[in-house]
Amino acid sequence: YAITASDARGTGLGNYTMTYTAGATYTITPAALTITALDQTGTYGQTPALNNTAFKTSGLVNGDTVSSVNLSTSADGQSNVGAYAITASDVRGTGLGNYTITYTTGAYTITPAALTITALDQTGIYGQTPALNNTAFKTSGLVNGDAVSSVSLATTADHQSSVGAYAMTASNARGTGLGNYAITYTTSTYTITPAALTITALNQTGTYGQNPTLNNAAFKTNGLVNGDAVSSISLSTTADRQSNVGAYAMTASDARGTGLGNYTITYTAGATYPITPAALTITAL
Repeated sequence: YAITASDARGTGLGNYTMTYTAGATYTITPAALTITALDQTGTYGQTPALNNTAFKTSGLVNGDTVSSVNLSTSADGQSNVGAYAITASDVRGTGLGNYTITYTTGAYTITPAALTITALDQTGIYGQTPALNNTAFKTSGLVNGDAVSSVSLATTADHQSSVGAYAMTASNARGTGLGNYAITYTTSTYTITPAALTITALNQTGTYGQNPTLNNAAFKTNGLVNGDAVSSISLSTTADRQSNVGAYAMTASDARGTGLGNYTITYTAGATYPITPAALTITAL
């Protein structure tokens, strides 16, 4: 801008004819304007969607404004969890030709994605130590080709646990890319089913003309574990004191003992109750 001189003041100046020479200039230099990108966040596996209005300014004067800037980051949908620079450029607004603009970077932080790992229900048989399949699980939330190869599974059940449902917990997922996830493990159920128990009644005998007297402790078992026991069973037969000599079926039922709720009981058919001839003495007179 032009600088003009006038109105000189001093001593003895009445002795002069004054000429003021034009041409001096007053130069206004640009003011400093700093535009700082504000920090933003995104989730692993998602393409960054930057908010181009997320910035702040320092140095604007005279009602000048910044309406928007272009923001960019090196992060993309496959970038790992972590912090990446956000760079600003191409400012738009009013009066910005009057500034020397400095852009300050911000941070784009990729946070872990949510990953849910659910152990699938499994079953075992009473009396057996649980053998958990560590590949029996499902996932929800994996992206970018990441994978879970196995997890650690545990249950409170053991070989002495009664028939019923027990919690099964998952932990310690192993695979690829899992550092990019906040993992939630969902519990499932380990169900202990009854063991097979076979009870076989032993053959008994009786004499024609006598009421059958069955020994309810005359049986054998196959399949008991964990110190469980059958103390007695109910035995019945179709024979009675009027039944002729011969073999009659004998059926078992209603086992009694300890721990028997943990078994599916099968009573073996085939036991017999043979009626033997009674003694008859004939004396000639």
